[in-house]
Amino acid sequence: MQQETKLLNKNFLLFVAGWEFSMTADALLRFTLPLYIFMATGSATLMGVILTWTAIPVIIIMPIGGIMADRISKRKLMVTLNLLIAGMTLIYTLLIGLISGILLTTILILVLFTLHALITPSAEASVPLLVPTNSLVKANSIAFLLTIFSSVGAPILAGFMLEHIGLVSILWLSISLFILASATKSFANIRFQKSEGLSSIYKVAKDDIKNGIHFIRITNPNIGKIIILTAIASMLAAPVMSVALSVLVTGYFARTESVVGLAQGLVVFGGTFGLILIGILSKKASIKITRPIFLILACLLLMSGVALLMLSSEISFLVILFFFFLITSSMTVLAIIAWAYLGEQTPEDKLGKVMSLNGAVIALGLAIGNGIYGVLLDIFLESPEFAFFILGSLAFIVSYFTKLKHSYETDSMN
Repeated sequence: MQQETKLLNKNFLLFVAGWEFSMTADALLRFTLPLYIFMATGSATLMGVILTWTAIPVIIIMPIGGIMADRISKRKLMVTLNLLIAGMTLIYTLLIGLISGILLTTILILVLFTLHALITPSAEASVPLLVPTNSLVKANSIAFLLTIFSSVGAPILAGFMLEHIGLVSILWLSISLFILASATKSFANIRFQKSEGLSSIYKVAKDDIKNGIHFIRITNPNIGKIIILTAIASMLAAPVMSVALSVLVTGYFARTESVVGLAQGLVVFGGTFGLILIGILSKKASIKITRPIFLILACLLLMSGVALLMLSSEISFLVILFFFFLITSSMTVLAIIAWAYLGEQTPEDKLGKVMSLNGAVIALGLAIGNGIYGVLLDIFLESPEFAFFILGSLAFIVSYFTKLKHSYETDSMN
Protein backbone atom coordinates (compact mmCIF):
# COMPACT_ATOMS: atom_id res chain seq x y z
CA MET A 1 0.00 0.00 0.00
CA GLN A 2 1.43 3.38 -1.03
CA GLN A 3 1.62 6.51 1.10
CA GLU A 4 -1.69 8.41 0.89
CA THR A 5 -1.60 11.68 -1.04
CA LYS A 6 -4.58 13.43 0.59
CA LEU A 7 -5.71 13.94 4.16
CA LEU A 8 -9.37 12.88 4.00
CA ASN A 9 -8.90 9.54 2.29
CA LYS A 10 -11.17 6.51 2.76
CA ASN A 11 -8.86 4.58 5.08
CA PHE A 12 -8.25 7.56 7.37
CA LEU A 13 -11.99 8.28 7.58
CA LEU A 14 -12.77 4.65 8.43
CA PHE A 15 -10.02 4.68 11.04
CA VAL A 16 -11.22 7.86 12.75
CA ALA A 17 -14.85 6.63 12.69
CA GLY A 18 -13.79 3.45 14.48
CA TRP A 19 -11.64 5.55 16.80
CA GLU A 20 -14.68 7.70 17.67
CA PHE A 21 -16.85 4.68 18.52
CA SER A 22 -14.08 3.17 20.62
CA MET A 23 -13.24 6.41 22.43
CA THR A 24 -16.91 7.09 23.19
CA ALA A 25 -17.31 3.65 24.76
CA ASP A 26 -14.06 4.10 26.65
CA ALA A 27 -15.11 7.58 27.85
CA LEU A 28 -18.45 6.24 29.10
CA LEU A 29 -16.70 3.66 31.26
CA ARG A 30 -13.87 5.93 32.40
CA PHE A 31 -16.42 8.45 33.66
CA THR A 32 -18.88 6.01 35.18
CA LEU A 33 -16.69 3.45 36.96
CA PRO A 34 -14.55 5.80 39.13
CA LEU A 35 -17.64 7.89 39.96
CA TYR A 36 -19.49 4.70 40.93
CA ILE A 37 -16.66 3.90 43.37
CA PHE A 38 -16.65 7.40 44.86
CA MET A 39 -20.44 7.53 45.23
CA ALA A 40 -20.43 4.09 46.88
CA THR A 41 -17.61 4.82 49.34
CA GLY A 42 -17.40 8.62 49.66
CA SER A 43 -13.58 8.35 49.66
CA ALA A 44 -11.58 10.49 47.24
CA THR A 45 -8.41 8.76 48.46
CA LEU A 46 -9.80 5.32 47.61
CA MET A 47 -10.84 6.50 44.16
CA GLY A 48 -7.43 8.07 43.55
CA VAL A 49 -5.56 5.04 44.87
CA ILE A 50 -7.60 2.65 42.71
CA LEU A 51 -6.96 4.79 39.63
CA THR A 52 -3.27 4.90 40.54
CA TRP A 53 -2.79 1.17 41.11
CA THR A 54 -4.85 0.12 38.10
CA ALA A 55 -2.59 2.29 35.97
CA ILE A 56 0.54 0.34 36.94
CA PRO A 57 -0.18 -2.54 34.51
CA VAL A 58 -0.69 0.12 31.81
CA ILE A 59 2.85 1.36 32.35
CA ILE A 60 4.17 -2.20 32.05
CA ILE A 61 1.91 -3.37 29.22
CA MET A 62 2.02 -0.35 26.91
CA PRO A 63 5.60 -0.98 25.68
CA ILE A 64 4.46 -4.49 24.76
CA GLY A 65 1.64 -2.87 22.82
CA GLY A 66 4.26 -0.86 20.97
CA ILE A 67 6.21 -3.97 20.08
CA MET A 68 3.02 -5.61 18.83
CA ALA A 69 2.19 -2.50 16.79
CA ASP A 70 5.54 -2.71 15.00
CA ARG A 71 5.39 -6.46 14.37
CA ILE A 72 1.79 -7.44 13.62
CA SER A 73 -1.11 -5.82 11.78
CA LYS A 74 -2.27 -2.70 13.62
CA ARG A 75 -5.76 -3.11 12.18
CA LYS A 76 -6.13 -6.71 13.36
CA LEU A 77 -4.75 -5.82 16.77
CA MET A 78 -7.22 -2.95 17.30
CA VAL A 79 -10.19 -4.98 16.04
CA THR A 80 -9.37 -7.96 18.28
CA LEU A 81 -8.73 -5.93 21.43
CA ASN A 82 -11.90 -3.85 21.03
CA LEU A 83 -13.89 -7.09 20.83
CA LEU A 84 -12.06 -8.39 23.91
CA ILE A 85 -12.95 -5.24 25.89
CA ALA A 86 -16.58 -5.68 24.82
CA GLY A 87 -16.48 -9.28 26.06
CA MET A 88 -14.97 -8.36 29.43
CA THR A 89 -17.54 -5.59 29.90
CA LEU A 90 -20.29 -8.09 29.13
CA ILE A 91 -18.95 -10.43 31.84
CA TYR A 92 -18.92 -7.52 34.30
CA THR A 93 -22.50 -6.63 33.36
CA LEU A 94 -23.67 -10.18 34.06
CA LEU A 95 -21.82 -10.43 37.40
CA ILE A 96 -22.39 -6.94 38.86
CA GLY A 97 -25.33 -8.05 40.99
CA LEU A 98 -23.63 -11.20 42.23
CA ILE A 99 -20.18 -10.04 43.42
CA SER A 100 -18.93 -7.08 45.48
CA GLY A 101 -19.44 -4.00 43.32
CA ILE A 102 -16.23 -2.23 44.40
CA LEU A 103 -14.02 -5.27 43.82
CA LEU A 104 -15.61 -6.11 40.47
CA THR A 105 -15.47 -2.48 39.32
CA THR A 106 -11.80 -2.25 40.26
CA ILE A 107 -11.11 -5.38 38.21
CA LEU A 108 -12.95 -3.97 35.18
CA ILE A 109 -11.05 -0.67 35.44
CA LEU A 110 -7.83 -2.69 35.53
CA VAL A 111 -8.86 -4.72 32.46
CA LEU A 112 -10.11 -1.64 30.60
CA PHE A 113 -6.92 0.35 31.22
CA THR A 114 -4.67 -2.61 30.39
CA LEU A 115 -6.33 -3.52 27.10
CA HIS A 116 -6.57 0.15 26.14
CA ALA A 117 -2.82 0.35 26.74
CA LEU A 118 -2.30 -2.38 24.15
CA ILE A 119 -4.53 -0.58 21.63
CA THR A 120 -3.19 2.95 22.04
CA PRO A 121 0.28 2.51 20.43
CA SER A 122 -1.30 0.92 17.34
CA ALA A 123 -3.87 3.70 17.08
CA GLU A 124 -1.31 6.48 17.49
CA ALA A 125 1.18 4.82 15.15
CA SER A 126 -1.53 4.33 12.50
CA VAL A 127 -2.15 8.04 11.89
CA PRO A 128 1.25 8.80 10.26
CA LEU A 129 0.67 5.79 7.97
CA LEU A 130 -2.74 6.94 6.77
CA VAL A 131 -2.08 10.57 5.76
CA PRO A 132 0.60 12.57 3.91
CA THR A 133 3.50 13.64 6.12
CA ASN A 134 2.75 17.33 5.58
CA SER A 135 -0.81 16.78 6.88
CA LEU A 136 0.18 15.08 10.13
CA VAL A 137 -0.63 17.99 12.46
CA LYS A 138 -4.04 18.40 10.80
CA ALA A 139 -4.67 14.65 11.05
CA ASN A 140 -3.73 14.64 14.74
CA SER A 141 -6.02 17.63 15.29
CA ILE A 142 -8.92 15.78 13.65
CA ALA A 143 -8.26 12.72 15.81
CA PHE A 144 -8.11 14.89 18.93
CA LEU A 145 -11.27 16.75 17.91
CA LEU A 146 -13.21 13.49 17.57
CA THR A 147 -11.81 12.31 20.89
CA ILE A 148 -12.96 15.57 22.46
CA PHE A 149 -16.46 15.20 21.01
CA SER A 150 -16.74 11.71 22.50
CA SER A 151 -15.22 12.90 25.77
CA VAL A 152 -17.70 15.80 25.93
CA GLY A 153 -20.82 13.85 25.06
CA ALA A 154 -20.02 10.65 26.93
CA PRO A 155 -19.87 12.13 30.48
CA ILE A 156 -23.05 14.16 29.93
CA LEU A 157 -24.89 11.10 28.65
CA ALA A 158 -23.38 8.80 31.30
CA GLY A 159 -24.23 11.18 34.16
CA PHE A 160 -27.86 11.37 33.04
CA MET A 161 -28.11 7.60 32.50
CA LEU A 162 -26.42 6.80 35.82
CA GLU A 163 -28.80 9.05 37.76
CA HIS A 164 -32.04 8.14 35.97
CA ILE A 165 -31.58 4.69 34.37
CA GLY A 166 -28.70 3.02 36.15
CA LEU A 167 -25.24 1.58 35.62
CA VAL A 168 -26.28 -1.43 33.53
CA SER A 169 -27.68 0.70 30.69
CA ILE A 170 -24.30 2.43 30.32
CA LEU A 171 -22.55 -0.92 30.21
CA TRP A 172 -24.75 -2.24 27.38
CA LEU A 173 -24.21 0.95 25.37
CA SER A 174 -20.43 0.67 25.81
CA ILE A 175 -20.46 -2.97 24.70
CA SER A 176 -22.38 -2.05 21.54
CA LEU A 177 -19.97 0.79 20.71
CA PHE A 178 -16.87 -1.37 21.15
CA ILE A 179 -18.35 -3.95 18.76
CA LEU A 180 -19.20 -1.20 16.25
CA ALA A 181 -15.64 0.16 16.53
CA SER A 182 -14.22 -3.25 15.68
CA ALA A 183 -16.52 -3.63 12.68
CA THR A 184 -15.59 -0.18 11.31
CA LYS A 185 -11.83 -0.52 11.77
CA SER A 186 -11.87 -3.93 10.09
CA PHE A 187 -12.54 -2.18 6.74
CA ALA A 188 -9.60 0.25 7.00
CA ASN A 189 -6.39 -0.67 5.17
CA ILE A 190 -3.43 0.38 7.31
CA ARG A 191 0.02 0.02 5.78
CA PHE A 192 1.97 -2.76 7.44
CA GLN A 193 5.51 -3.96 6.74
CA LYS A 194 5.62 -7.60 7.79
CA SER A 195 8.22 -8.36 10.40
CA GLU A 196 8.66 -10.95 13.10
CA GLY A 197 5.25 -12.08 14.20
CA LEU A 198 3.40 -12.36 17.47
CA SER A 199 5.11 -15.62 18.36
CA SER A 200 8.46 -13.82 18.63
CA ILE A 201 7.26 -10.88 20.73
CA TYR A 202 8.41 -12.22 24.07
CA LYS A 203 11.76 -13.18 22.57
CA VAL A 204 12.47 -9.70 21.22
CA ALA A 205 10.64 -7.60 23.85
CA LYS A 206 13.73 -6.80 25.88
CA ASP A 207 15.79 -5.72 22.85
CA ASP A 208 12.94 -3.72 21.32
CA ILE A 209 12.24 -1.79 24.51
CA LYS A 210 15.97 -1.24 24.99
CA ASN A 211 16.29 0.07 21.44
CA GLY A 212 13.28 2.35 21.91
CA ILE A 213 14.75 3.80 25.10
CA HIS A 214 18.12 4.22 23.39
CA PHE A 215 16.48 6.12 20.55
CA ILE A 216 14.66 8.60 22.80
CA ARG A 217 17.63 9.05 25.16
CA ILE A 218 20.64 8.99 22.84
CA THR A 219 19.67 9.20 19.16
CA ASN A 220 17.06 11.92 19.64
CA PRO A 221 17.08 13.05 23.29
CA ASN A 222 14.61 15.86 22.57
CA ILE A 223 11.94 13.18 22.16
CA GLY A 224 12.68 11.88 25.66
CA LYS A 225 12.50 15.39 27.08
CA ILE A 226 9.17 16.23 25.50
CA ILE A 227 7.77 12.87 26.69
CA ILE A 228 8.78 13.65 30.27
CA LEU A 229 7.36 17.17 30.11
CA THR A 230 4.06 15.92 28.70
CA ALA A 231 3.89 13.33 31.48
CA ILE A 232 4.44 15.98 34.16
CA ALA A 233 1.77 18.19 32.58
CA SER A 234 -0.57 15.19 32.55
CA MET A 235 0.15 14.61 36.24
CA LEU A 236 -0.78 18.18 37.11
CA ALA A 237 -3.65 18.78 34.66
CA ALA A 238 -5.46 15.58 33.66
CA PRO A 239 -6.72 14.63 37.16
CA VAL A 240 -8.93 17.73 37.24
CA MET A 241 -11.30 15.60 35.14
CA SER A 242 -10.65 12.09 36.45
CA VAL A 243 -10.69 13.01 40.17
CA ALA A 244 -11.19 16.69 41.01
CA LEU A 245 -14.49 17.27 39.21
CA SER A 246 -16.21 14.23 40.72
CA VAL A 247 -15.01 15.05 44.23
CA LEU A 248 -15.71 18.80 44.10
CA VAL A 249 -19.09 18.60 42.37
CA THR A 250 -20.53 15.82 44.55
CA GLY A 251 -18.51 16.18 47.77
CA TYR A 252 -17.95 19.94 48.04
CA PHE A 253 -20.73 21.54 45.98
CA ALA A 254 -23.22 18.70 46.76
CA ARG A 255 -24.57 18.24 43.21
CA THR A 256 -25.93 15.11 41.46
CA GLU A 257 -24.36 12.66 39.00
CA SER A 258 -26.02 14.47 36.08
CA VAL A 259 -24.31 17.71 37.08
CA VAL A 260 -20.99 15.86 37.32
CA GLY A 261 -21.47 14.58 33.77
CA LEU A 262 -22.49 18.00 32.44
CA ALA A 263 -19.56 19.67 34.21
CA GLN A 264 -17.06 17.14 32.87
CA GLY A 265 -18.47 17.45 29.36
CA LEU A 266 -18.11 21.24 29.47
CA VAL A 267 -14.57 21.02 30.81
CA VAL A 268 -13.48 18.46 28.21
CA PHE A 269 -14.89 20.75 25.53
CA GLY A 270 -11.97 22.98 26.42
CA GLY A 271 -9.98 20.68 24.17
CA THR A 272 -11.84 22.20 21.21
CA PHE A 273 -10.61 25.62 22.26
CA GLY A 274 -7.13 24.12 22.40
CA LEU A 275 -7.50 23.04 18.77
CA ILE A 276 -8.55 26.57 17.85
CA LEU A 277 -5.43 27.87 19.59
CA ILE A 278 -3.32 25.43 17.56
CA GLY A 279 -4.78 26.95 14.38
CA ILE A 280 -4.19 30.50 15.61
CA LEU A 281 -0.61 29.77 16.65
CA SER A 282 0.08 27.97 13.34
CA LYS A 283 3.85 27.61 12.87
CA LYS A 284 4.46 29.03 16.34
CA ALA A 285 2.81 25.91 17.78
CA SER A 286 6.10 24.10 18.41
CA ILE A 287 7.63 22.51 21.48
CA LYS A 288 9.19 25.91 22.25
CA ILE A 289 5.93 26.96 23.91
CA THR A 290 6.11 24.16 26.49
CA ARG A 291 7.37 26.47 29.21
CA PRO A 292 4.63 29.08 28.69
CA ILE A 293 2.06 26.29 28.85
CA PHE A 294 3.39 25.22 32.26
CA LEU A 295 3.21 28.82 33.46
CA ILE A 296 -0.41 29.00 32.30
CA LEU A 297 -1.22 25.73 34.09
CA ALA A 298 0.35 27.05 37.28
CA CYS A 299 -1.66 30.28 37.14
CA LEU A 300 -4.93 28.45 36.44
CA LEU A 301 -4.43 26.01 39.34
CA LEU A 302 -3.59 28.83 41.73
CA MET A 303 -6.55 30.92 40.56
CA SER A 304 -8.80 27.89 41.10
CA GLY A 305 -7.70 27.92 44.72
CA VAL A 306 -8.35 31.66 44.97
CA ALA A 307 -11.86 31.20 43.51
CA LEU A 308 -12.68 28.51 46.08
CA LEU A 309 -11.34 30.70 48.89
CA MET A 310 -12.76 34.10 47.94
CA LEU A 311 -16.03 33.53 46.06
CA SER A 312 -19.46 32.26 47.03
CA SER A 313 -20.34 28.64 46.33
CA GLU A 314 -22.46 29.34 43.24
CA ILE A 315 -19.98 31.72 41.65
CA SER A 316 -16.91 29.64 42.51
CA PHE A 317 -18.55 26.58 40.93
CA LEU A 318 -18.85 28.42 37.60
CA VAL A 319 -15.39 29.97 37.87
CA ILE A 320 -13.83 26.58 38.66
CA LEU A 321 -15.48 25.09 35.55
CA PHE A 322 -14.05 27.94 33.46
CA PHE A 323 -10.52 27.48 34.87
CA PHE A 324 -10.71 23.70 34.37
CA PHE A 325 -11.89 24.39 30.80
CA LEU A 326 -8.72 26.43 30.21
CA ILE A 327 -6.53 23.78 31.87
CA THR A 328 -7.92 21.21 29.42
CA SER A 329 -7.28 23.61 26.53
CA SER A 330 -3.65 24.08 27.57
CA MET A 331 -3.11 20.35 27.97
CA THR A 332 -4.61 19.72 24.52
CA VAL A 333 -2.22 22.20 22.89
CA LEU A 334 0.78 20.54 24.53
CA ALA A 335 -0.44 17.02 23.69
CA ILE A 336 -0.99 17.78 19.99
CA ILE A 337 2.37 19.51 19.66
CA ALA A 338 4.15 16.62 21.40
CA TRP A 339 2.29 13.97 19.41
CA ALA A 340 3.08 15.66 16.09
CA TYR A 341 6.72 16.08 17.11
CA LEU A 342 7.04 12.37 17.91
CA GLY A 343 5.39 11.40 14.63
CA GLU A 344 7.67 13.66 12.58
CA GLN A 345 10.94 12.83 14.34
CA THR A 346 10.52 9.04 14.68
CA PRO A 347 11.33 6.55 11.88
CA GLU A 348 8.38 4.39 10.78
CA ASP A 349 9.91 1.16 12.15
CA LYS A 350 10.18 2.72 15.63
CA LEU A 351 6.82 4.51 15.76
CA GLY A 352 5.07 1.81 17.79
CA LYS A 353 7.84 1.56 20.37
CA VAL A 354 8.21 5.32 20.79
CA MET A 355 4.45 5.89 21.00
CA SER A 356 4.14 3.08 23.54
CA LEU A 357 6.95 4.45 25.69
CA ASN A 358 5.34 7.88 25.42
CA GLY A 359 2.02 6.43 26.53
CA ALA A 360 3.60 4.49 29.39
CA VAL A 361 5.42 7.52 30.79
CA ILE A 362 2.31 9.70 30.45
CA ALA A 363 0.25 6.96 32.13
CA LEU A 364 2.74 6.99 35.00
CA GLY A 365 2.34 10.76 35.32
CA LEU A 366 -1.45 10.48 35.28
CA ALA A 367 -1.38 7.65 37.83
CA ILE A 368 0.76 9.69 40.22
CA GLY A 369 -1.46 12.71 39.62
CA ASN A 370 -4.65 10.78 40.39
CA GLY A 371 -3.15 9.61 43.67
CA ILE A 372 -1.94 13.09 44.60
CA TYR A 373 -5.30 14.70 43.78
CA GLY A 374 -7.22 12.01 45.66
CA VAL A 375 -5.16 12.34 48.84
CA LEU A 376 -5.07 16.16 48.76
CA LEU A 377 -8.80 16.51 48.16
CA ASP A 378 -9.56 14.04 50.95
CA ILE A 379 -7.32 15.96 53.33
CA PHE A 380 -8.67 19.36 52.24
CA LEU A 381 -12.25 18.41 51.33
CA GLU A 382 -13.61 21.22 53.50
CA SER A 383 -10.99 23.66 52.19
CA PRO A 384 -9.99 22.37 48.72
CA GLU A 385 -8.33 25.66 47.82
CA PHE A 386 -5.20 24.48 49.67
CA ALA A 387 -4.93 21.46 47.36
CA PHE A 388 -4.89 23.76 44.33
CA PHE A 389 -2.36 26.11 45.93
CA ILE A 390 -0.02 23.13 46.37
CA LEU A 391 -0.56 21.86 42.81
CA GLY A 392 -0.15 25.33 41.30
CA SER A 393 3.11 25.80 43.18
CA LEU A 394 4.39 22.49 41.78
CA ALA A 395 3.54 23.66 38.25
CA PHE A 396 5.48 26.90 38.81
CA ILE A 397 8.51 24.94 40.01
CA VAL A 398 8.41 22.76 36.88
CA SER A 399 8.10 25.81 34.63
CA TYR A 400 11.16 27.34 36.27
CA PHE A 401 13.32 24.34 35.37
CA THR A 402 11.84 24.00 31.86
CA LYS A 403 14.14 26.02 29.64
CA LEU A 404 13.61 25.74 25.89
CA LYS A 405 15.93 27.13 23.29
CA HIS A 406 16.80 27.11 19.60
CA SER A 407 14.39 25.87 16.93
CA TYR A 408 11.52 23.39 16.73
CA GLU A 409 13.93 20.54 16.05
CA THR A 410 16.38 21.36 18.82
CA ASP A 411 14.26 22.41 21.77
CA SER A 412 15.41 20.94 25.06
CA MET A 413 14.91 21.01 28.78
CA ASN A 414 17.96 21.85 30.83
